[in-house]
Order: sequence, then structure tokens, then C-alpha cells
Amino acid sequence: MQVRLLGPFQVEDTGRRITIGGVRQRAVLADLVLHASEVVPSEQLLVDLWGEDAPPSAANALQAAISRLRRVLPPGRLITTAPGYSLRIFPAELDVRQFEQLIAEGRDAVVAGNAAEAAGTLDQALSLWRGPPLADFRYEPFAQAEITRLEELYLTCLEERAEARLARGSASELAAELRGLVSEHPLRERLRGQLMLSLYRSGRQADALEVYRDFRSTLAEELGLEPSPELGELEAAILRQDAALSFGSAPGGAPAPGPGAAGAPLTRRPVTVLCVALQMASGSGLALDPEAHEVVNEHLTASLTAVLERYGGKLASRDSERMMGVFGVASLHEDDALRAARASLATRDALAAEADTLRHRQSASLVCRFGLGGRRARPDPHQPADPAARRGRARNRQRRSRPVPAAVRARWRAPAGRPPRCAPGEPRRGNALPPGGVRPGHPRAGDDDRLGDRRGGTGEDTARPGERGASRPRGERPDRPLPPVR
Repeated sequence: MQVRLLGPFQVEDTGRRITIGGVRQRAVLADLVLHASEVVPSEQLLVDLWGEDAPPSAANALQAAISRLRRVLPPGRLITTAPGYSLRIFPAELDVRQFEQLIAEGRDAVVAGNAAEAAGTLDQALSLWRGPPLADFRYEPFAQAEITRLEELYLTCLEERAEARLARGSASELAAELRGLVSEHPLRERLRGQLMLSLYRSGRQADALEVYRDFRSTLAEELGLEPSPELGELEAAILRQDAALSFGSAPGGAPAPGPGAAGAPLTRRPVTVLCVALQMASGSGLALDPEAHEVVNEHLTASLTAVLERYGGKLASRDSERMMGVFGVASLHEDDALRAARASLATRDALAAEADTLRHRQSASLVCRFGLGGRRARPDPHQPADPAARRGRARNRQRRSRPVPAAVRARWRAPAGRPPRCAPGEPRRGNALPPGGVRPGHPRAGDDDRLGDRRGGTGEDTARPGERGASRPRGERPDRPLPPVR
């Protein structure tokens, strides 16, 4: 199945377009697509489509739309899961996810210095764009946030492609395209800088400086602001005809560093890792058949990948028993730790739905454990998706999330001031006292030689009489009896 949101809303199955009749029915499906592989509560669907003051008949209309959608969609795609519905879509089946993935790959290629590969990848991403996103629902409230996000993502893709084409030396033909983009988005500073550089490399220094002056006056009149220092440095470099602006240099005026070039040191930044441990078993308690295990693992990987990408993370690694997602490596956000926590909750819900499906279809069980870890790191920009050195903390937290034995829980509940009790036959550990009531290494009454050894002496009196700590002759009883050991 293929679902297309980048333009008119379309759904295809095995090359055949699926006709979905009715505006409300299409809106229900589009709302579920925006929350692909998530459980969308019925109340949320009612509010999204009918507003806060939904009529009493809205619930019946929603159920009727769901029933009609099940008839036209492939089996097993639209499922009912309390408290609502879930639409199973894999990332490769949704053009938005493909678009986001291609942009990330193109950006990585730009950073790595592979301009030709980056331009080709970003051109492929733009080919998925068939018009305004969610064009059928541009006036629906539930689609406004996603439309804004996708339009911003489209401009980012255009900027990244312009960056790659500048690195390839295509300044002359790029200037006309950037002129049109600047006229449509006059406050977009990165586009201004790229236009200035393309004009300068085309031998049009005066036009490049005019672009800067026009931008400066526009900012002052509309917002009362000044251009950024980076754009001001680019203007100064154009004025002095800096050689660093020639072909093969970065738009900011400094030579473009290659993969091994020594530039500004990478700053340390927070990196958060989400670890999910999976354990699958058949109804008899035995491991699943390898082929069935692989099929299920692919479904779980697709669900986790969709959730990670939705919250700004990326799947770093996976195997048959563990999956790792990272936040703050490929792209940095101020709230990456919060995004990771929300992604873990969304992953839990998605995997719970997968567990229900697995139990009903294959009589198998799925147990998941989650762990979150983070620290400040200096990631390698040329290998942004595999922070292997940052996985330990999340993995340790995931291991510690195993069920706690009853005896351990009993010790945790022990009253304060009383030694915790151990279950019969359980080895004593922690604060539990061994037989005899004294911990190993602690002196007993009358062990004055050991006390003297600890003080560095030989058991003889090393303090004046009456002082605390003065030793007693061997065999002499203490002045006060030692308190009984409980």
C-alpha cells in the first residue's frame, strides 16, 4: 500500500488506486495517516473532524466511516484498539516518511562533502512533491500543524539542494532559481546568503551587495532588526573580494572543511539514547520459528522507526533482541530528552498493539523493556547515526527494568532502623547481618589487637588515661557492656 500526502491525498494498493468516497470518510483516513501506527482515541477523531461541539450523531457517523474504510483498505490495516483505532502503515509506504529520510541523507552527504550525491538525493526528495501538502484538507483544523511542518521541510530541502549545487560549482544557473525563492520568502536569511554567494561567483559583485542592502532595509522596516553577524561577514568578504569565497568554499566565507580538515572544534552537546529490549516466545514458551521471528521483527522495527522519526530521533541499530534510537545526533533540539521520553511512551503503545496482534494471530507473547540514557557528547558529523559509545547507560537502565524478586521487594519495605530480613535459604547481602550479628571485618568485644592494628599500633595504650580511644590492658572488661546485637 502507498499513501501520498505531498499533494492531493491518494491511496494505492499494488499499483491500483483506492477510491475513497465522501469528504468525511477521507478526512477520517487522513487523520489516521497523520498518526500512522498509533492508537488514535475516538474522542480525538471526533474533536478533529467535528470540533469541540460535535453533534450527538457524530459518533455514529465516525463508526460508519470506519466501517466503509475497512471495506476498501487491505485487510489488517485498520484495526480497533481501545480506546480508538490504529492504521498500520510502514515508513516506506508513506511519501512523507520517504521525503524526510531523503532530506536527512542529503544533509549528511552535504556535511560529508559529497556534493554530487547530495544533489541527486535531494532532487529525488523533491520529486515526491506533487503540490501543496494535504491539499484536500488545507482548511481542516486537524491538518494545519502538519501542513506548516511540511512546508517548512520543503523550504529546508530547497536550501540544502542549493548548498549542494553551490558546492558543485553551479552558481550561474542557481542564481535565477534563488531569485524566485527570495521573492517568495523575503525574510529567509539563508536563501539571501546563498543568492549573494551565487551572484558573486557569477561575477556580479554589485548585485550581490544589493541583495544584502535590500534585506537589511526589509528587516529594519518590517521587524526593526539587523541581519545576522554571519550574513554581515559574508557582505564584508564580498567587499574585500576574499579568496575564500571562490568555488570550493562554504557560503559563510570560510573555506569548506573536508572530512579530515581541521576546523572549529565540535561542541559537546546532549545525546539521548532510547533502548528497547524485546523478547518473543510462542504460546508453548519456546522461541518463535526463525522465519516468523524475522517477520515480526521487521514489523516492530518499522513501528519503532516511525515513532522515532516523528519525534525527531533516528534508529541507530537493531538486532533480534534489541533496538536503539538516538536523539540529538543527526539533528539537535533543545528538548531532545523530552522527545525521547515521549517517544518511549508512544513506542510502548505501538508495541502493545503489536503484542495484541501477535497474541491473536500466532498465539505468541511479546515482552518489552525500555531504557533511557543521556550525556553530553561530541558526535562525529560524518557518522551521525551510530553513537555506539553512548548506548551503555540506556542498556543498563533497560537491564535494571526487569521484574524485582519478591524477597528483594520485602527488603525494600523493611522498617527504618531494623535490619532487613531475607527469605529462607536466600544468601544474605546488602545490610543484612551474617550469623553472629557482626559484619565481616568489624571488631568484636575484646578484639583489642585488631583495634590497635587499625590505628597503626600494636594494641598498647597510645592515649592518656581518661581520653576517648585509650586502650585497656588485655583481658580487662570494658567499663560499659556493649549493646546487644539484634
